[in-house]
Amino acid sequence: MKAALEANKPILGVCRGLQLLNVYFGGTLYQDLRLTSSQIKHLQSPTPQEVPTHHISVEKESSLGFLPENYMVNSFHHQVIKDLGQGLQAIAHGNDGLVEAIENKEKHVLAVQWHPECTWETENFDKKIFEIFANGDI
Repeated sequence: MKAALEANKPILGVCRGLQLLNVYFGGTLYQDLRLTSSQIKHLQSPTPQEVPTHHISVEKESSLGFLPENYMVNSFHHQVIKDLGQGLQAIAHGNDGLVEAIENKEKHVLAVQWHPECTWETENFDKKIFEIFANGDI
C-alpha cells in the first residue's frame, strides 16, 4: 500500500481492503459488529453472494456519485470502521449509519465494504466501479 501511494497509483479496496486502508490512514475498526448497535445483518450467509441484502446511501459529490441514492449491496463482513482514518472521507453509509465506502481523491483511493466483484455481471453500477478504477478516474 505504501509503495502504491508513494507512486501515486490508484487503489481500489474491497471489503477487508477498505478496513486495511482505514487502519493504514490511522483509523480504527470495530473488531466485531456485535459491538455496534447495527440491526442490519452484515454476514448474509447462506444468501448467495450475488444477492444484495441491504441499502446504502451515497454522497452525490463523491467518486460513487453515479450510484442511485438508495443502492442495494451485498454484505459479508464482521468488522467495520469505528474511527475514520486521516484524510479519508466516508462517502456511503448503511441505513444503520455504518461506513460502507471511503475515498481520498487526492491520493486516488476508493474502497467499498461490499463485494462488487460478485455482482458486476448483473449490477451495471457495480461494474462501473471497476471501470472508473481501470480508467484511472479515482
